[in-house]
Amino acid sequence: MSLRIQEGFSTDLEKRGPAVIQWTEIYVSGFIVARGLHAGAGKNKRSDQMSYFSRLTDIVTCDLTQLLEQAEDPKVAILEIVREMREGVAGAQRSVNTASASEKQLRLEIETHQAQVEFWTTRAIDQIQGGSETEARQSLLRKREVEHLIAGLDQQHKAAVITEKHLSTMQLALEARLSDALRRQETLGVTPQSPSVPHYLDARPAAKNGIHREIDEEIERLKRNLK
Repeated sequence: MSLRIQEGFSTDLEKRGPAVIQWTEIYVSGFIVARGLHAGAGKNKRSDQMSYFSRLTDIVTCDLTQLLEQAEDPKVAILEIVREMREGVAGAQRSVNTASASEKQLRLEIETHQAQVEFWTTRAIDQIQGGSETEARQSLLRKREVEHLIAGLDQQHKAAVITEKHLSTMQLALEARLSDALRRQETLGVTPQSPSVPHYLDARPAAKNGIHREIDEEIERLKRNLK
């Protein structure tokens, strides 16, 4: 089962002035399973020739040191880089939310159909006990139809799980890049345009992905190794 994600920016010329629209398409085994358009994602964005990143993967694979070294004004550059990275993280979060909702919907649908399988099985048993073998056969045919449907939904659900995991991994990578850029921004003495602490580190009780708990556990492991 292969996973492929295509993303980019297109221009909407029907509005007054070109508006940049970010789009994302997710394919599993050659079939598209999700498509998203993020209108306004490019608001106040510089032209494509001046933009640092055109895809989320560009953020993950970028060499931040090289970008700043090549910039005419590193302080101006880091502000734009951070802004684009924040947009990327926000877009990734939307994609994760969409994938998570899709996975949940498929899982609930499978559970509903599994209940129908049990219903038709029980009904067939009752019909056999009542001497209605013809009706029992019809019930078992209905049961078989539902089982075939479940098999198809199960494949879709597995694809949705893979997609959600991939997108979550991508989001964590983007957040790591953003954290690095924010540290560079502070080193350059640039006043941040927004709080420098990434949103997933803001509130300890609701820390995203349990990152604080994982760090606490790692600290405890390191302490034990030092004894």
